[in-house]
Amino acid sequence: MRDMRAARFIASSLSAAAVALAASLVLAQAQPPAQPRQLFLVQPFDGAPLSVSALDVAGNGETLLTALPAEGSSADPGIRVARFDAAGRKLWERNPAPRSEFVSTAIARAAGADHTLVLHDETPKEQSQLVLIRLDGKGQTLWRRELGPGAASDLAVDGEAGALVSGSVPREKAGGIDALVMRVTADGTPVWRRRFQGERKDGGNSADLLRLSGQTMLVAGLADIVYDKPDETVIASRGMAMRLQADGQAAWRQFFGEGSSLSMVGGMAAGAFGDAYVLALTETPATSAQFVELVRLRADGSIGWRRPLAGPATQEINDMTVLPDGSLALVGSELQSQDQRAAILLLLDGEGIERARVNYRGYKMRRALMVKPHPAGGFAILFEGPAGSGFDTTNYLGRVDAQGRF
Repeated sequence: MRDMRAARFIASSLSAAAVALAASLVLAQAQPPAQPRQLFLVQPFDGAPLSVSALDVAGNGETLLTALPAEGSSADPGIRVARFDAAGRKLWERNPAPRSEFVSTAIARAAGADHTLVLHDETPKEQSQLVLIRLDGKGQTLWRRELGPGAASDLAVDGEAGALVSGSVPREKAGGIDALVMRVTADGTPVWRRRFQGERKDGGNSADLLRLSGQTMLVAGLADIVYDKPDETVIASRGMAMRLQADGQAAWRQFFGEGSSLSMVGGMAAGAFGDAYVLALTETPATSAQFVELVRLRADGSIGWRRPLAGPATQEINDMTVLPDGSLALVGSELQSQDQRAAILLLLDGEGIERARVNYRGYKMRRALMVKPHPAGGFAILFEGPAGSGFDTTNYLGRVDAQGRF
């Protein structure tokens, strides 16, 4: 009897094990295999050296780079726009303006699922002209629009509705330069065109927009201030940020950089709660010392806080981005020895306090120039590293995880 019970127990145990094994096999077949981490570091362009002017990441994880011929290189004139898949493999590379020999700025941004908008300026005669181009999913030109006089600064895609264009344009009568912002429709038709002057004192002034955030319509740039004195004229610059309303009129303008002779905006990013973050490079007149500070602007334009960062002599900050949780990522470089620099990634909390720092000297990357959040997590970073062919440096495109690791 005992042997019979033992046999029944063993049989039932084997049956249960078989059922569990079958269920696990069915579950394994139903679940997709784990995807490998698609982290990479690649040299994006072959041939003659190019200077990358813009980085963007589409919603599907594809990366866009815009480049112009590097100074002294033998590259063909025009603009290079290249798109890479989520693993860093080049999908296509195009030159949408092959006959444009006098291009000073070019920016490409992802538009929708696979289209691309390209803003550039060209100077066929005496005055620079703004040009907007739309490319399809294979990089072929769909249309080209001339937007009038101006020098390009930035481009922000406004969902499927169109785009915002920023730049600068010469003042018609008094001389100087005005900031320019335009809204265009999805087919490139201008909706409105606004000009802005800097902070007016007793002389002329100018402003040039550097960064533009499409969804919140934030703009930042420089404002020159001219002080006329009995025996001299002093020109100073201050940082400027604006929030624009739907019609392009300024809801508010904020100036910062008091007590300094230079306040240069190095980057701007929109926060998660209507706020904004601005990087400013400030030079104090007394000592001529320069330092980078991070400024948080509240939704009404008032200054929330200012965080001084290390000076460019030891550490430089080139770009930043804000993550959905309100934290920030900044990229730049830090001094390793007398003439050697290494690229860095700084991760800050929402109050601007550093919580992590990644140094890329092990990869021989000298500087990190641009950063964008990746929809699958982590960041796309444009690096500057060593190059051959008689040139000191070249650009590298990398994707790192949320901790900055390859």
